[in-house]
Amino acid sequence: MNRISVILSILILSTLCFYSCKSSKSSVEGESTAIPDVTLQEMAQSYTDWNTYSTSGKLTLSGAASFSTSIQVKMTHNKSISISIRPVLGIEVAKVFVDNDSAVVIDKLHRVYTTIELERFKHILPVNIGNIQDIMLARPFTINDGTLSTDNTKKFNISQDINGFMLSPRKTSNGIAYQFTINANKQVEQLIVSPAYSAQSYTAVYSDFATDNAGSEASRINFDATLKGKNISVQLYLNPSKTKWDSFYDESISINSSYRKVTLMELIEILKSM
Repeated sequence: MNRISVILSILILSTLCFYSCKSSKSSVEGESTAIPDVTLQEMAQSYTDWNTYSTSGKLTLSGAASFSTSIQVKMTHNKSISISIRPVLGIEVAKVFVDNDSAVVIDKLHRVYTTIELERFKHILPVNIGNIQDIMLARPFTINDGTLSTDNTKKFNISQDINGFMLSPRKTSNGIAYQFTINANKQVEQLIVSPAYSAQSYTAVYSDFATDNAGSEASRINFDATLKGKNISVQLYLNPSKTKWDSFYDESISINSSYRKVTLMELIEILKSM
């Protein structure tokens, strides 16, 4: 399998399990002390509303294989996420477009595409597109009530620990527990998820924060996962100097009429055969 095919394979898997990154539950244990809700209000006020977001960056894989590829990311709030893969000279070779119902993966090298119905994965974590956007932007959220805001602070529990704060929803969804670790600067450093019927927990780790007029976002997000018994690490770098908020663009998906539709498994087999 050549380098570009490996990149596309990892992108497909990353899209389907964006939030499924292995970690130890021990990282969230320990005593905590309740604190006033003023900290929640301060955090909520730091997150401004937005309509569109775009940036460029890199997707880096290490573990069983190691490589990096340039990407472009565009998001419309609560509507869609588009990731363009550009490994060589900024030329797009593949694209993933995700909305609340499905993910479309276009492989321009082989002139094929596939559509993945996301309902198949709701039992893993029943998030919507707005929740995934919050994960990418390092913003606390509840699955049912959205991003932390001045209107929904009562939906969260907050407590203090030795390094900062712990933040979690007052009400869980389908037995799934999740919480955020917050540093002393009130920035999200980890999202830890414990899916129902699983002994494992999963995490996203945030670092290299940048502040702009929309608040504080992490420019690096690390995911560690196990794939077919092999440990892999995926790092997403979102370049803060390239970030644009509320710039108009049309990011609806367009598929060349000559491209052939295949199943997800057929696309994976095409990539494996290279």
